[in-house]
Amino acid sequence: MKIALVNPYFSRNMRFVIPKIIQKVRGKYPPLGLASVTASLEQKGHKVIIVDAEAGELSAGNIAEQAADFSAELVGITITTWTVNHARKIARAVRKKIPDIRIAVGGPQVKAFPRLTLKFSEFDYGVIGEGDMTFPELVDSLENNKPLSKVKGVVFRKSSKIIQTPAREYCPDLDKLPSPSWHLLPIKKYHDMLTRRKQFMVMITSRGCPFNCTFCDPRNTLGKQFRAWGADRLFYEVKVLYDKYGIREIMFFDDLFTFDRKRVIDFCRKMIKSSMNLIWDCRTRVNCIDEELIKWMKKAGCYRVRFGVESGNQKILNRLNKGITLEQVRRAFALARKYRIESMAYYMLGSPGETKETLRQTIDFAVKLDSDYALFAVTSLMPPGSSLFAWAADEGYIARDYWERFVSGEKLDPYPTLSTPQLPEKTLRRYHQLAHRCFYLRPIIFFRTLRRLRSWIAFKNSLQIFISLVLRRFDA
Repeated sequence: MKIALVNPYFSRNMRFVIPKIIQKVRGKYPPLGLASVTASLEQKGHKVIIVDAEAGELSAGNIAEQAADFSAELVGITITTWTVNHARKIARAVRKKIPDIRIAVGGPQVKAFPRLTLKFSEFDYGVIGEGDMTFPELVDSLENNKPLSKVKGVVFRKSSKIIQTPAREYCPDLDKLPSPSWHLLPIKKYHDMLTRRKQFMVMITSRGCPFNCTFCDPRNTLGKQFRAWGADRLFYEVKVLYDKYGIREIMFFDDLFTFDRKRVIDFCRKMIKSSMNLIWDCRTRVNCIDEELIKWMKKAGCYRVRFGVESGNQKILNRLNKGITLEQVRRAFALARKYRIESMAYYMLGSPGETKETLRQTIDFAVKLDSDYALFAVTSLMPPGSSLFAWAADEGYIARDYWERFVSGEKLDPYPTLSTPQLPEKTLRRYHQLAHRCFYLRPIIFFRTLRRLRSWIAFKNSLQIFISLVLRRFDA
């Protein structure tokens, strides 16, 4: 079967959470989930294209044209809750171009609201959760007229009824999955505003999260059990990108890249032995790093680590169920500084129990911590299934059916913040701007940034971001 998988281009309006200029230059990242599903489809003998509309900034019409040119028999679209209505527009454009096309959807929206998603006539099938095994089985059933009810992890319509099959178990061994279809991605179009090298790629090497932060949606963390490529598989995939595609910098986009420290140390040993001229950065938690580990990472080419700090007040961290202490935060950033690894800290402003005093404490903590970069965002109720959303609904700060109404087409804010009578949105906006100004309007930050710039593009982007963050209002 000929299948076109689509990563939609959606012009996000994140308001003051991410200033416009950062949205413009922050980067474009590959649809790694689609690349993994595509690999499983190709392994079964199907012909597949990936239409990365995000990378090419393609309209719904452009997407439909590419699907038609490919003579696609099935189109799959990855969607989130706040992009579902845009996906409907794409589906209508595709169906207008190819009247008898079948359209499947997958992604966080389908996992969160499977039945609600299939109420839209634009979609024929929904894939719930990991699609590596589910989507090829769905295609096989469609191709051979097998009953869809036998496929685990799908939702579909039959005789005007919406049917949801039992959930599929998560893939226990990621090493058994085929390599992502790197060859179908427009690799040269991907970049990040802080990259040092032009030949850049993003990788996700693990799935699942055992932690219980209140602001995450447990339905969309792909399980509580941490599962990852082993060190051998991880090294193999990196070497393929290095040798075949000329990649010289990788961003490991895992939430918990260093959770399995032995895996990371073994990977670092292989990198050091290979003498590859490759640099990389990663994301992790402050309680998933130690001195021996960071030593190995530095030797193996790691130049930046990104940590979710969230707050400079311990009581707020406890209310977020973050599971870390401020002392662990200080220790992690001190280790990064000791081994000359850049650090980035992410903060949330306006969490449960927040006051003007705790907001100021977070800003002061960020300045004193003195990470190389800091990004402040206003606490969001965006994940539909998070316990934070449930708490806000219980307290009357947001309607319990907010996201169902949003998906159904009501004109609601796609990024609702946790504004309260004590901290209304206008106040949060002021503190959001104040936080960036206090952090970035320091001589040490300015000269540190200049020292690290590697190109005119990086200089221009940094200058635009600096102007937006500290000299202008946070209007989006």
